[in-house]
Amino acid sequence: MEQCAAAYKELGAPGSLEEIRKELSQYALNGYRDRVKEKPHATALLKLLHENGVHVAVATASNPVGVRTALEANGMTPYVEYLVSCTEVGQGKDSPAVFLNCAEHFGAVPAECVVFEDSAYALRTARGAGFLTVGIRDEISAEEPGADFSQLCHRYLPDYAQLLAELTPPEEEGSLLRAVRK
Repeated sequence: MEQCAAAYKELGAPGSLEEIRKELSQYALNGYRDRVKEKPHATALLKLLHENGVHVAVATASNPVGVRTALEANGMTPYVEYLVSCTEVGQGKDSPAVFLNCAEHFGAVPAECVVFEDSAYALRTARGAGFLTVGIRDEISAEEPGADFSQLCHRYLPDYAQLLAELTPPEEEGSLLRAVRK
């Protein structure tokens, strides 16, 4: 943000560097709030998980303030218990640190967790660390080099609707893990 503000200042933008930085930050947050939409059926899945006592964390490589803004705008915040960014853990998703941080937050080990991810390299990382993985289709990540999702994750889905339809009654212990392993 500092580099962008400095570049705008050099191009003749009015105001102090601090004013430009604040304006750029607000513009970015407005973008998260107004333009970042849920992946189809994500809120319904989050609600189902919440209603059945399944803990939910968000591990993001994006700006955590922006992600919180997007979650709130999409009505998802009541279902997310924990949010952590790669910046906060000091490593990107090419390291399992952010995923392990989420598991540790809930006192779980990787094999007890499911990572839903739309990035090929992050799926590779999470699976390599022992997490169950579900790849969710995304137009951008589908174009990543080496993005053969069928080889990178335990399940690959176009969106969350199919998984919602497959989930067995919540009173059956382990039903979510069985649905992911199908």
